[in-house]
Amino acid sequence: MDLSVKEIFEISPVIFTSACIVVGLVIGSFLNVVIYRVPLFLDNLYHTECINFLKIEDTNIKFEEPINLIRPRSHCPKCKIKIKWYHNIPVLSYLWLKAKCNSCKNKISIQYPLIEISTACFFTIQGLYFGPSFELFASCILTSALIALSMIDIEHKILPDQITLTILWLGLNINVFQTFTTVEEAILGATLGYTSLWMFASIYEKITGKFAMGHGDFKLLACAGAWLGWQQLLFIVLLSSLVASIIGLTLILVKNNNRNSELPFGPYLSIAIWLSLIWGDDIMIAYYAWINLGW
Repeated sequence: MDLSVKEIFEISPVIFTSACIVVGLVIGSFLNVVIYRVPLFLDNLYHTECINFLKIEDTNIKFEEPINLIRPRSHCPKCKIKIKWYHNIPVLSYLWLKAKCNSCKNKISIQYPLIEISTACFFTIQGLYFGPSFELFASCILTSALIALSMIDIEHKILPDQITLTILWLGLNINVFQTFTTVEEAILGATLGYTSLWMFASIYEKITGKFAMGHGDFKLLACAGAWLGWQQLLFIVLLSSLVASIIGLTLILVKNNNRNSELPFGPYLSIAIWLSLIWGDDIMIAYYAWINLGW
């Protein structure tokens, strides 16, 4: 009797969990490419647009070589030697090479295996929660985007439209099939997600004369609404603000950061969105039960 992949996963939790881990490691390796290359691609794009707009013909500005997510092949950023396929195995290659380039012995950042392991952990948790389903497939796409956006925001303080807007539209289309919420609630969620943060930032700027957050944060909260519906927005905003406050105060105390130091808000939003994706309904039900309002 021939069994489908889904049936095999349902019969054998060990095989299913192992598949989640392996897929997570592989996707995590790809996310490292996204995190490294997207900012370089945008930097080239912005420089080119500025030169064309200003009609500069003779320039000494040096660009990074043309780059996208596929080309050039993976290589050491220092010696430029192409990385062999067996040096690109998630986590294992990092341990085998002892965190150094095989050619020039340049140190390999610990970020690479951490992203791979984290992605595998997130995928496994989602696998245990959703099981082998379309919801799992969709949630892994959202999680991958959140990881990439968080790391790019931490390193470069940007949330690229190429990722946020793609995920926004994808969330709206996925919920046409009522995957996580109804399409009506998704549309309302995307609208409220963007406008609520935009209004807060505008009022804050009028009062203080300072920028509260970038437009990328507005779009990321719109993504949350598009995927999870408008009902989850308050929980996401409150949780992300709480986490940001705790970490911000910790940095002030531990690293003597200035209170006016800029903190990227994208990672905190991403954490809250992911928690809402998995446990948002359960947390809200428990909260309303606690205050005796019911759900």
